[in-house]
Amino acid sequence: MAKVKCMVRGGVATSLIFLVVLFASCKQTESGGDKPRIKSSNAKVNSVMVGSQPLDIMKDESELQEFYVDEDAEESELLSQIVVVFEDANAKKEIVGENEGVFEKKPHEEKVYTINTFAENGTKGKSYKIKLIRFIIDKTIEIKAPSSPFKSGLEFSFKPDYMALGNGRTIDFESYKIAKYEVTYKLWKEVYDVAKSNGYTFSWEPPTKEVKKEDLLKPIVNINWADALIWCNAYSEYKKSKGLDFSPLYVKEGTEEVLKNAKEFQDIMKASILLNRQGVRLPTEVEWEVASRGGDVTKPEWKYDFAGIHEGTKLGEYAWYDSNSGSKFHRVGEKKPNSIGLCDMSGNAGEFCFDFITLEKPFKQEGIVVNPVGFKAGSVPSRVEKGGNVHKEAKHLKLANRTAVILIPAIEEDGFRFVEAKNTKPFTYEQEPEGCKVEEIKVGDTVFTKDQLSTLEGATVNVSSTPTTIIVKYSGASSGATLKVNKETPVSFTSGVATTSVETKKKTNSVILAVSDIGNKTVSWTFTIANSNGEDNPLPPPPPPPGP
Repeated sequence: MAKVKCMVRGGVATSLIFLVVLFASCKQTESGGDKPRIKSSNAKVNSVMVGSQPLDIMKDESELQEFYVDEDAEESELLSQIVVVFEDANAKKEIVGENEGVFEKKPHEEKVYTINTFAENGTKGKSYKIKLIRFIIDKTIEIKAPSSPFKSGLEFSFKPDYMALGNGRTIDFESYKIAKYEVTYKLWKEVYDVAKSNGYTFSWEPPTKEVKKEDLLKPIVNINWADALIWCNAYSEYKKSKGLDFSPLYVKEGTEEVLKNAKEFQDIMKASILLNRQGVRLPTEVEWEVASRGGDVTKPEWKYDFAGIHEGTKLGEYAWYDSNSGSKFHRVGEKKPNSIGLCDMSGNAGEFCFDFITLEKPFKQEGIVVNPVGFKAGSVPSRVEKGGNVHKEAKHLKLANRTAVILIPAIEEDGFRFVEAKNTKPFTYEQEPEGCKVEEIKVGDTVFTKDQLSTLEGATVNVSSTPTTIIVKYSGASSGATLKVNKETPVSFTSGVATTSVETKKKTNSVILAVSDIGNKTVSWTFTIANSNGEDNPLPPPPPPPGP
């Protein structure tokens, strides 16, 4: 009989009459008129979904099943996403939380629930134990374009014109979103599996053994740069299949042919980025470093050595590195983020950037560079890796640090995070240096102008005294430009001029003059200085006496 709660008022007789009428009414309703109805005892479950993730209803009741859920969702919202479909529509579910308290909305927070099922007549059906783990595997954070082109204001103790945010460069860039976390194995594999069925080819192959659950949210590593680039195209296509306005961005140079094969290295080295399309790609080195510094040149964190922290003594709160990692990679997001919420920008896995890099080549310092990218690939291409990793000392985790690693082999310590962007302005690539720009060479009193420099090779220059002074004028020299005569110590250029001297005591003196600048092609001339007042060349020594 249905449970009824009544409030009794007035005398006893009135109450008795009321109860009789009410009992009859309830009995009539329950029986459905003249035909008695028996409640169903069917508690069979057809399916259980936790959000978009299916629960395996065939597993044993005591086996805990894990599900990754939105770290920003309220607990009530998460529970409402647990949908149980019964064979009998009148069956019910009950969700009981086994942990006290509610989620605090932070990565990797876990809570265990039991889903109990009941038939209409109250008979208990099967139960399922689930663990909800808060985590957004593809969450991004927006970095807004600067209000105007800016200089970094960073002061480096090492060659600033070699740094992505070098002191002298004036930089402008467009808004973009960057992944809050390094790409996890879980996300990598999910996209990889779909991509393989859509004609994508990777050098990376899945491990032969099943990956442990605790490793799914560690960064994907032991991949090569080409795989990361192709995965970004695959992820754009994956998002597009979900109804989002995304398109692959990396194409063959001079075409709109989407790159899908990570083994076609020559095409990948020369990959172009399509403009005016929303897509996923690798960050440029400037984008990576701007984000790691908090995205705002006016804030204190901009000048921090590490992501989120300036003092190395507290680095362990923000980063996994050689002192605290145990030489093992850790789940992303376990350490404190920087001021805008980005995790593991220092430490854990090293991170690929799109740029190719030559550590011996300085960046252009004059003018404004828009959406700056490093040098294009050369004959032996290297790409930029940022952030350091679990095997590195603290000094290697500094944000300004840049590492060059060649393109093709898989790198055990390296993974990446992605950028979502829709660029409308072309990227500015650094141009390869054209060679040393020698304007004039003066040997003694003889001057060779820029147009006459070719005549210095193999020439004879007359002098009348020793030593002979050599002066070289150079335009656009960096701090690494030097002048060298024969095997003497190189002389540095100051304000575009370098002066040295060479002993010319003999009537004929051979000279090799070389001018070099780091990152530029060394140029040299071999010529003779004839000293009219010099000593005659000594005769060769007499031959040894004949033997006995």
